[in-house]
Amino acid sequence: MKRKGTVWTILGFLMLIGIFVLYLFTAVRDLVSLGNAVQIKDDLTDIREDGISVEGDFYYLTDGPVFSMKHTINGLIPIGTEYYFLLYSNDLTRCIFVRASEDYAEEFYEEVNTPNAEGKYYGAHIKGRVRELDSQIKRESSDMINDLNAEGIKVVSDGSDILYIDLTTKFQAIFRLVTSIVLLISIILIVILAKSKGDVQLDDSESLSSFKPIGIIAVVLLLACIISMIYSCNFIFN
Repeated sequence: MKRKGTVWTILGFLMLIGIFVLYLFTAVRDLVSLGNAVQIKDDLTDIREDGISVEGDFYYLTDGPVFSMKHTINGLIPIGTEYYFLLYSNDLTRCIFVRASEDYAEEFYEEVNTPNAEGKYYGAHIKGRVRELDSQIKRESSDMINDLNAEGIKVVSDGSDILYIDLTTKFQAIFRLVTSIVLLISIILIVILAKSKGDVQLDDSESLSSFKPIGIIAVVLLLACIISMIYSCNFIFN
């Protein structure tokens, strides 16, 4: 029985290590990708695939989100809402979905209408990772996409899937980086707790009680990691 418990402990520990590596890897991947973002044309004709980071200056964006998707746990506990806008090419012949904060349009047009030190206007600078649009959003926005096509405005795709630019990439990457660091601290605390308990006699209640704060901290940090994982798991494999 003890051996079975040890096996499960080892498997649980390896799972935590695996999650830590995954979150750290995807966070670093996205930050490095943003650092090597490709400058795109203002007509959006050179966005043909997902998985790359792009940047450019644009002038036209919908005044508010054209679509939003709420995420919940079991349909009860809200954990976040995604907001999607349409970014138009500067010649208004193409458009692409962008994922951003709910109030992004205000930030966008404030930048568009603010001249630089030389008094020139260069539009709003966007930067993010290109991803495939979620099938649910694609399905529910199909009428809008058809209307845009009917007006002669082409929605950017890779030929089979609608694409979007995730302007929250940097935030999500930093969020996962912080999560991985917190998870690592939790793992270290668990190892310290397990090793310390192994060195203490079971009937030494005074010594065992001294490790309770470590256990409580480890549990709280793990719970925080679980919540953050539920929130961000939608982005780690894209």
